[in-house]
Amino acid sequence: MKTKVRIERQVASLEGKQQVAKIEGFGDLVVLVNPAFEALLYDSFNRLRQEITQYKREQHVILMTVGANNDRATGVTFPLGQFFGRFRERKQSWRQWLTILRSVTNHRPYFTHGLELRDQQEPVEDVDCGTPGVSCQPWDPENLVASQSSENWSSFVPELTRWQLTEEQELPENCAFMVIQARQDIVKGHNGIFRPIFIEFLRDFVIAQDLHVADIQSESQQVETPEESSEPD
Repeated sequence: MKTKVRIERQVASLEGKQQVAKIEGFGDLVVLVNPAFEALLYDSFNRLRQEITQYKREQHVILMTVGANNDRATGVTFPLGQFFGRFRERKQSWRQWLTILRSVTNHRPYFTHGLELRDQQEPVEDVDCGTPGVSCQPWDPENLVASQSSENWSSFVPELTRWQLTEEQELPENCAFMVIQARQDIVKGHNGIFRPIFIEFLRDFVIAQDLHVADIQSESQQVETPEESSEPD
């Protein structure tokens, strides 16, 4: 409840503004995977995302919500429970009623990206991911180079990884919020969240994002540092 109130206040304070300072989250990055709560609870974040048409260059993603496209728990069971459990409460508009019936990762208007496997010509030998029993593709820093003409966070997808992000809607550059629908070969069902390819995605995304922010901060420091005066002839 405190979180919802805080976001509601942010939305109210940002109405009509096209550019804001860097938005701080509850940590560097919060990741939700197959969350089983109604889409209505995410509405404040979605409104905040829509209100901001331009972010600061140093802005990074603060909230990433990922849902499997074959998650029957949130895609089938959850709506049934919501329908029978809250039918008598229905006094909202049809749009609001849909956000009550659906979970956040099954409400298409919230989707910002899709996550899927990338076709690769040459297989790469896996290495230990740091998670017991899970192996990943080795991390290659040369693959994590952001596009200079980036329009949104999907442009920071490394070129040679086994996964790729696809844009579901037009987003401002450096958007702070992502709702990703993952194909079942990335996240399998409700509990298949420890697949190597998904861990690779999280690892690579965090590294790429950190490198991008660090690069911008380094560039800003160079601009702020006064140049040494040249000696007179």
